[in-house]
Amino acid sequence: MRFLQEPSEEGFFIFMTEIVSSTGGAGLARRSYSRWYLNRVDGVVANPVEVSGFLDSMGRNKWWRKGRRDVFRGLATEGVVKGLLANLQTRSDVEVAFPVQENVWYLNAARRYGRRNSLVPVDVMCKQIAESNPNRIDREAVVASVLAEGHTFLTGLPSDRATQCQLLDLWGKTFGWTGKKIRSLASQLAEEQRQELPSIWFSAIRNKNGRLTAAAMAERIVFPTENGDLHIVESTEWRSTEQDHMKAVV
Repeated sequence: MRFLQEPSEEGFFIFMTEIVSSTGGAGLARRSYSRWYLNRVDGVVANPVEVSGFLDSMGRNKWWRKGRRDVFRGLATEGVVKGLLANLQTRSDVEVAFPVQENVWYLNAARRYGRRNSLVPVDVMCKQIAESNPNRIDREAVVASVLAEGHTFLTGLPSDRATQCQLLDLWGKTFGWTGKKIRSLASQLAEEQRQELPSIWFSAIRNKNGRLTAAAMAERIVFPTENGDLHIVESTEWRSTEQDHMKAVV
């Protein structure tokens, strides 16, 4: 994935991607809708204050709070994760945490402000997922029924203007994409197909009339560790038209 560098007023580099990236590169990155992401790739965090301190410092800039989300990504010790979860003031900051090596966890912590509060409380979503039973879904039967209705699956983004405009209709307002960034995504996906290990993936569904009705993207980010690189793949953009929502779940 390609990145553009833009110096900030504070003197550090902000990484701007040529597409709307949710993973970004190393360091601090500005995203659409006034979101800021910090990817710590310079070692394992051993003090929970490094996480909460970053979120606190970003939150003190009240002039940019409206519609914002601040995210910390990185590797942390088990003690840091447990410390954040044990503290009532920081427990809700932890969005994702799982062990990757002995005493090393992947950590995603975030805070939202204003309009970027989640539609459903995180505790409720976790409870619903824990109580769900994915084995009840016959995935092969769902795929067969979708194909029988005349839909087709895409694993790349065609270069024709009509398809790219349809993708912009799906992603533009929700995720902050522009026509220029859609075209850049198509170029990057074409390059990625020649790579042994891609850093970005794309999939979509077309209905029987040839119109794009659902599209999703995933991105890879690398964290160096003592035992080699850790590759994290994150599902990022995902949206469908309401009438084809269940088909898009496939």
